[in-house]
Amino acid sequence: MAKTFKHLFYWNFVLLALVVAFNATLTERAEASPKIDPKLRPLLGSSASNEKSIPVILVFKDKKPLPGGFYTQFQRESVENMLRENALESQAATVSQLTKMQTQNVHIQMLRFWLNNSIALYAPASVIRNLAQDEDLAAIYSNRHFKIFATNPVSVPTTQQPFTYGLEKMQIPQLRQSRADVDGRGVRVGILDTGIDGSHPDLRDRVLLFRDFIGKKTTPYDDYGHGTHVAGTISGGNASGTAIGVAPGVKLIVGKIFDGSGNSTDAEILQAMQWIADPDGNPRTNDGPMLVSNSWGGDSPTSSMDPADDPQCRALSGWMKLGILPVFAAGNTGPSPGSVGLPGACPEALAVGATDSSDHIAFFSSRGPAHWKTGDILKPLVSAPGVHVVSSVPGGKYEAEDGTSMATPHVAAGGARLSGEARCDGGGSRESNRIWGRQRFRRTASRRCLRLGPRECYRDFEKNGATLNAKIADYSDSFFGAVYEFGFC
Repeated sequence: MAKTFKHLFYWNFVLLALVVAFNATLTERAEASPKIDPKLRPLLGSSASNEKSIPVILVFKDKKPLPGGFYTQFQRESVENMLRENALESQAATVSQLTKMQTQNVHIQMLRFWLNNSIALYAPASVIRNLAQDEDLAAIYSNRHFKIFATNPVSVPTTQQPFTYGLEKMQIPQLRQSRADVDGRGVRVGILDTGIDGSHPDLRDRVLLFRDFIGKKTTPYDDYGHGTHVAGTISGGNASGTAIGVAPGVKLIVGKIFDGSGNSTDAEILQAMQWIADPDGNPRTNDGPMLVSNSWGGDSPTSSMDPADDPQCRALSGWMKLGILPVFAAGNTGPSPGSVGLPGACPEALAVGATDSSDHIAFFSSRGPAHWKTGDILKPLVSAPGVHVVSSVPGGKYEAEDGTSMATPHVAAGGARLSGEARCDGGGSRESNRIWGRQRFRRTASRRCLRLGPRECYRDFEKNGATLNAKIADYSDSFFGAVYEFGFC
């Protein structure tokens, strides 16, 4: 009897071990296979759609160790080379497979990106279904659609003022009196938007580089109007008698990524994100911007999504590694909690909310936190004037508009001004020249937020709003935003 019991115990133990091993194998295989965008499952699950071509974004697992953090321009060459080498190695086997299919007359189009280690692919569903087993892939996303955040044009005030109220709030008049040379000169600012009317009286001679990812035109233009308004807040002059630009001395690198209806896709946007990181494609030349202003976005993330494999979040991580600050509009779908859209909801994005002339949070301004599989993230971090903001529009005209799109360029240009204030010639003390270097750029939650915690901090922001002050580069203690140290040398 005892012997029979021992045998039963032995075989039960063996069976249990086999079950555990089998489940572990299934788990390993599941983890090795790429995550599939839920929007793609219906198309990939039906054999009827085998020959239907589908646009997707393939996100690859990194095969080389990559640096983290925020780097100086002097480190940019080595970091970019690391990103390029990682993408080349990570994508090699899959690209070889796809290239072979092309020689067999399978209709396949692909665009490779080193910035976020991904490929924009247009291929039959049968090909993508096979790639769902590719262990080199981290995820397969649909080629998502993004829109310019809708704005609300309002009438321009009839009483002319020397400065817009946004510039007044940022103490630009006082700053110009005390430091007229601190206007962003020598700083490059990127704008990804609907384009720019470079002939507008307030924007002449501001455009350093322009590239059209929609219509492939070579002369700067804006067939929607949104990008010109954003550009005016960043670098506009006072041709109308009212100063509209926070940093009129900056030079602009502009990518047109939205069509005349304000629509774009992941593939188009990723092309522009990579181009603006290195406009001439040569890692040895430092010709990219210090930061990029983005007044657009898509849907909010969900608690089932991981920012580590999201194509846009990865691109922002690439920008940060190259020392480029991603400034993004939070969105205009407030006041519901968790309404900040992508990519503003990405961990690396400096998401911007909107306030009015009384420093109250705008009702439409999207609220945080951003919900991710990895946990909630406090968003937005900064708010700035975004209600009835007067700026330039195509045709030499002006409009007042509402939106976090209007708030975002205030923050971007504020960073550019602070960057221009730093001297990079080695003269003077570190304190007097405000030189901390890009690697010491940091975002430190305000003391109030550290004390209250994220949820209470969020409620406090809802109650009190925020004020942006470009002169001292910090934000009111009632705001859950941050203290920013800019030293972009």
